[in-house]
Amino acid sequence: TGFNADTIKDDDDAFFVLETSGIIAQYFLSSSPRHPYMKHTMDDALDHLRMSKNVMANDPSRWTGPGATKRGFCFFMEAANVTMKNPGYMERADILVGDQNRSVRVVGYPKNKEKEKAFIDRGGLMIDAKNRLYAESNITYHLDVQAKHPPRNAISCEKHLQTTKHDPYKKANYRFVKGKYIDLDQEIDR
Repeated sequence: TGFNADTIKDDDDAFFVLETSGIIAQYFLSSSPRHPYMKHTMDDALDHLRMSKNVMANDPSRWTGPGATKRGFCFFMEAANVTMKNPGYMERADILVGDQNRSVRVVGYPKNKEKEKAFIDRGGLMIDAKNRLYAESNITYHLDVQAKHPPRNAISCEKHLQTTKHDPYKKANYRFVKGKYIDLDQEIDR
């Protein structure tokens, strides 16, 4: 791929790869701390999960994956009163400025299947290879999520947060406050 040590620049506030459809890819996201695009995207994904009757039967393509990255970008641009010709879709690589005057740099070749893997090969590791690497690296949390919460056992987002609050692998302390999920550990810094 064309991704190397010089791809992300020192002055990039956020760096994203475009899907061939022209939306920000959900498989590679990078930003400086507290970037509003990431907050808009997380808020959107969490809002959809919160409304779900069963978070274990999530449809990632609509709620927490590409749908959330696209809607998050729309909210990021709308917050700066930027009107896009086709909201959420980009026709070329660019640097865009949105909420809080923060920028995002997007790279990629929308609508060009031949160059789809120019930066990142999204299908580079299939599930068996990923699971083997997780096990070899002693990152076993991802290996048993389905065993702990199989999709047939319906569980709401609220119930899932409650039942996993003491999980040693849980990386954030989320709570629903005033209509939004917030990471209480991050709130300490504000």
